[in-house]
Amino acid sequence: MMTGTQLQPHTTRPASDRILTRIAGMLRFDRRTAYEIARSRRAFDEACILAIFVAVAGMITAHASGPGAILYEFVQAYGLWFLSAVLVTAFGTAIFGTPTTSLPNINATLRLFGYAQAPLLLGFAGVIDPLAGLAGAIGWLLMIVTTGFAVRQLMRISWPRAIIAVLAARLVAAVPIGVIGFLLHSGDRIFGAIF
Repeated sequence: MMTGTQLQPHTTRPASDRILTRIAGMLRFDRRTAYEIARSRRAFDEACILAIFVAVAGMITAHASGPGAILYEFVQAYGLWFLSAVLVTAFGTAIFGTPTTSLPNINATLRLFGYAQAPLLLGFAGVIDPLAGLAGAIGWLLMIVTTGFAVRQLMRISWPRAIIAVLAARLVAAVPIGVIGFLLHSGDRIFGAIF
């Protein structure tokens, strides 16, 4: 029998458990999880952490070498996440909406899109060299579907409209990210030629 101050049980889940539970919920298309992510202020910080891991997984999948390539993976992970969320929030309802479409909040969109990137973590399987391309392709396809689920929850639109909105936002966002990538890779080549 313990005397004095007894330890109280820990009532909140550690962040890592919460993140993994939320990732699993997004992969199961659980509406309650999407609602929780959209409302939680902590989810934005967790989504930022996920973006770091997505960038590292992208480095493994792309066999990134050199400072420009490594920087590009971070620009790509954060840039596509942020720009896609902004584009869906700003133009999604006007282009893909219906009379019952909800107007998404940018904060909720960023949180949900951050978690919807989780399938890109499959890039870590790229440490086994033959799996790099396959893991990246499967992760990308799953990410489109989970982001489509996020759009469905945010805007209350059909699956086809949600997937088209995601693909359109990703394609538009890919243009400036691609230009940045070209400049960073060119900078690497120039820097390598000089030194």
